[in-house]
Amino acid sequence: MSGWNDLLIYATPSITALAIKAVIFWYGRRQIKTMNPWFLAFLVSMFGMTVTELASFAYANHPEDGLLVMIGAYLFLSATGITLLGLALDIGGYKHVSLTILLAALALTCIVLLVIPNAAIAGAKSIGYSITRVGGPYYNALQVVIVGMMLGSLTTLIYTARTGSEFIGRRRSLAMAIGVAPIVLTAFGVAAAMRLGLQVNAAVWGSVSVTFLMGVLVYTERETRLFNFLCWFPATEEHSSIITLRRIAFNTESTSLREARGKFDQLLIAKALNACGGNRSRTAQMLGVSRATLLRKLKGE
Repeated sequence: MSGWNDLLIYATPSITALAIKAVIFWYGRRQIKTMNPWFLAFLVSMFGMTVTELASFAYANHPEDGLLVMIGAYLFLSATGITLLGLALDIGGYKHVSLTILLAALALTCIVLLVIPNAAIAGAKSIGYSITRVGGPYYNALQVVIVGMMLGSLTTLIYTARTGSEFIGRRRSLAMAIGVAPIVLTAFGVAAAMRLGLQVNAAVWGSVSVTFLMGVLVYTERETRLFNFLCWFPATEEHSSIITLRRIAFNTESTSLREARGKFDQLLIAKALNACGGNRSRTAQMLGVSRATLLRKLKGE
């Protein structure tokens, strides 16, 4: 009976994550035709991870038969890392052929390490409620590649969010970086736990953290939702804009309509300048005013 209780307790995160993924997928089904191909590949690898994750619970009592499940789980995990890095590079506008070669090389490395018998995965062992891998001599190399891809994705997104040429591209990169950060933290946390000899089902924790990213990507597909999402994070421009608007709207001190409008104009101009990379002519065109009017407002007149 305790075995079933353990199965129910520990399988719950996996089943919950799968249910959430199904809801997210249904929610964003109309966007599939316009979705980034890297994102679609990411979704496929995510569902593959979840299927192998659930299958691992069936081999808890006979782990010797679970080798293929473990190899499949790490293949999908590798695919998740590759598609995540590809998506980050694509959003950042990095489409050089050398980067395509790099992604292909990473994919080939993971496949070779997993397909060669006893290279990265030597077998499977029971952890009571499920199974986990028995690492081969090259398991650490595989782990470095996967964690490196996750970390590379986060680094690329942060860099694009700070230096990207397009405003929307920078905001999308920031939103995706917020979604990727828990995955990177989970990867390092699981690796540290395994080093300490703790029994950890990496697939479960990875699936739960990636589910959050999946929700972020689907929800922020539209620009209005992207703005709404970023408003929740205090360090973002969107959050500071909302705070500024609230101060203007609910200022208890005597503020004339002209003063309030001036503050609001300054806020809009600052955002437009940021979106246009400081180009005043483009900013004036975006705001629908002449360049002379823009310069006058910048001087506070």
